[in-house]
Amino acid sequence: MKPSTDKHPGDHQKRSHDESQSGKATVGSELRQKKLGIGLKLGLLLSVFAVMASGLTGYYTFTQSRSMLVKSAESELLTSTQVLGRRLSIVLAEIESNVRLLSQMPSAHILVGSPQNESDDQPRDHLTQVFINILNLHPEYFQIRLVGQANYGKELVRVDREADKLSVVPQIQLQEKAQYPYVYETLGLEPDKIYLSRININHEFGAHQGLNKPTLQMAAPVTSTQGDVAGLIVINIDLDGLFKLLQADLPSNILLYLTNQEGDFLIHPDRSQEFGFDRGRSILIQDSFPATEELFNNTLSSLVFNMSPPPTRDFSTGLIIPGRELAGAFTKLPLGELAPDRFLVLGLAIPLESVFAGTHQLGRNIIHIVIAFSVLAILVAMITSRAVSKPLNMMVNAVRRFSDKHVMGELPIKQNDEIGLLARTFMEMQSLLTSHLDDLHQKERHLHHLAQHDTLTNLPNRMLLFDRMRHAIAKAHRTDKQLALIFIDLDRFKDINDSLGHAVGDEVIKSVAQNLARLLRDEDTVARLGGDEFIVVLEAVDNIQQVTSTTQKLLLKLQQPIHLEGQDLYLSASMGISLYPQDGDDAETLLRNADAAMYRAKEEGRNMFHFYTEDMTTSALARVNLEGEIRQALDYGGFIPYYQPQIDLETGELIGIEALARWHHTDGRLLTPSDFIALAEDTGLIESIGIQILESACHQIKTWYDSGLNPGRVAVNISGKQLRKRDLSSKVFAILTKTQCDPKWLELEITESFFMDRPDDAIAILEDLREAGIELAIDDFGTGYSSLSYLKHLPISKLKIDRSFIGNIPVDEDDKTITCAIIALAKSLELRVIAEGVETEQQHNFLVTEGCDEAQGFYYSQAVTVGEIENMLKKKATA
Repeated sequence: MKPSTDKHPGDHQKRSHDESQSGKATVGSELRQKKLGIGLKLGLLLSVFAVMASGLTGYYTFTQSRSMLVKSAESELLTSTQVLGRRLSIVLAEIESNVRLLSQMPSAHILVGSPQNESDDQPRDHLTQVFINILNLHPEYFQIRLVGQANYGKELVRVDREADKLSVVPQIQLQEKAQYPYVYETLGLEPDKIYLSRININHEFGAHQGLNKPTLQMAAPVTSTQGDVAGLIVINIDLDGLFKLLQADLPSNILLYLTNQEGDFLIHPDRSQEFGFDRGRSILIQDSFPATEELFNNTLSSLVFNMSPPPTRDFSTGLIIPGRELAGAFTKLPLGELAPDRFLVLGLAIPLESVFAGTHQLGRNIIHIVIAFSVLAILVAMITSRAVSKPLNMMVNAVRRFSDKHVMGELPIKQNDEIGLLARTFMEMQSLLTSHLDDLHQKERHLHHLAQHDTLTNLPNRMLLFDRMRHAIAKAHRTDKQLALIFIDLDRFKDINDSLGHAVGDEVIKSVAQNLARLLRDEDTVARLGGDEFIVVLEAVDNIQQVTSTTQKLLLKLQQPIHLEGQDLYLSASMGISLYPQDGDDAETLLRNADAAMYRAKEEGRNMFHFYTEDMTTSALARVNLEGEIRQALDYGGFIPYYQPQIDLETGELIGIEALARWHHTDGRLLTPSDFIALAEDTGLIESIGIQILESACHQIKTWYDSGLNPGRVAVNISGKQLRKRDLSSKVFAILTKTQCDPKWLELEITESFFMDRPDDAIAILEDLREAGIELAIDDFGTGYSSLSYLKHLPISKLKIDRSFIGNIPVDEDDKTITCAIIALAKSLELRVIAEGVETEQQHNFLVTEGCDEAQGFYYSQAVTVGEIENMLKKKATA
């Protein structure tokens, strides 16, 4: 509630003035009529004393008020400077977190570790989208890049902010950056270190929106999949945009200053004073504000002042600008671990005329009080002196107390005069200052919360999780208790996002977070790492059964349907568990081992949990190494086709060939698909391998026919991953065009699961291939669950009997029956039938007897090199 005020303050002032004039007239008349007696002299003397006392009291009150306002302004400025400094530290920490996160992304490791080729499209697209998301979240960033060490520091991925939109720079426009300090200095750092540039005017070619603007660069090394530093992530921050965000809550009349550790102005109210060193001039804060010298010689870490800075020259116009009297505060901001030997000086100032703007009316009120009291003091000096001195003393004491302790004492706020108005003004000012400080503290607490919690679920994020884990590990060590870390990854959550949209996916994530939190004890922690990954930390664990029981409850809870938008969504999760101290004695190791255990749960069928064992680390490392070797093999063309002849069982002649993938490893080994195909399928590299084998085979087919050899149709396997791409037809046609291979020379073998998963899409894609002249066959027929109703509509010409049915002939009667049924089915559909895996004469004779058209296997020939198959073709040509 606001204090009451006079309804008509002007009337009160008018009455005081009239009374003053009346008193003056009475005294003048008495002086003219009477001699100056002792009483009159004493009265006059008392009046003089009263006038002097009133005047001095008014002056003292006024000056103390101004002094208090200046001290209050200085205190507020110092607090605001420190809060702004903490905000800047938080922002720098967030930028550091973003740089570290980007440098640790698998996509970045992949890109810096391999030359540019088609296999890099998926990680590049993923990393580009992450860059776009971060730039959308941070308007103060105007550029994020991935720079490789190779090719003179060639940029690999770059997203720029241009005006109000984001621009993904095409690969052809990416530039070489090895000559810039942030590149070669970052590449010289250890993988876990961060590079922080000095704040300079950005003259870098390719800076786009950041060109010729104050810029801060933060970068981190990026390692290749082998662990060597092979590139860097760099974020360019717009200094002006950053401080516009940081000082958004400050009043418009607050002046902002920022200098580097030498004292050069980086931010100044007069822009012509900024970055003097960039123009060959020395414009230092020590010259403008000499008191700040103590910040640079380590005498003080912060200071407040009020002074008039010396005149400055506007270098754009040449004019001399006089300095204004200011109240200000400066604080020294060390950059910490990012740059231990560097610091910034941040300052806020306010013109004293703004501080004293509210005291003009107070001055006029005091003058009126002095005049009124002077006239009345002629008759009642002794009486009124006490009445006046008491409230004035009360107010002065209250002002001093507020100035010293920021706590307002008792004030004469109930008086309906100028003193009461002044008291109420002080109270309103205190309320405003207190409210402003409370608001700053509340925003600081909010920023701190945001830095440690996931914005979607309000669960602890990685930063807070690791902090809690360190405390939990220390507690477990003191109490000799175990601690369990459960890594939770939702199974096939991507299907929900792709089919129902990210909005529904976000609601599912929030529902999962609530369900997990409800099942845990108060001392346990559930956190979200990002995406569909959650971490549960169980403290004070007595035995493994307790962990198993809790994990089973979590699994069952997540299997319950989630009701969203009128439908039930069913989830499952894979969970990995690591225990302290058995599986690690720090947060990073426990998290890494739980992650490995989670992946083992996924490999064994999902919707289950698995405890960590040491072999998982070895397995995970072997998997990572094998993936890296596959990528290298794709780069140097290590995947080549070997060729196995297909025999006409009626004539015994070679009538076709199947191209089978082989890997010439750098250590000299020849690896078959059983050594690498599973991992290639999981990582998506099978698509690149399939394209490499198909292109190599088509090139060889063209060479054979050009040299007069007739291999018949050459069959090439198409993987399920390739088949699920809608652009399969266009890729096959592009390879045929590139190699000049006639489509009628090519046969593609397709697994039956492909057209069972997407029958309508399958028929459309296969029709395109068939119409081009390519022959189609169903590979491994009999191992899936083919629908005959779809089978008769497919544009295929051949069925291939899987080797699992041939291997046990003639011993296994069931296999013989199944083989006969497949042959009969093919004949009834007017399809040719070929058997693979024929290794014995008995198997050959059985297939001939049952009317099988073709066969292949070790009985005729194993898969051989180009030279060996050419010898077979030449013998066929001369026979």
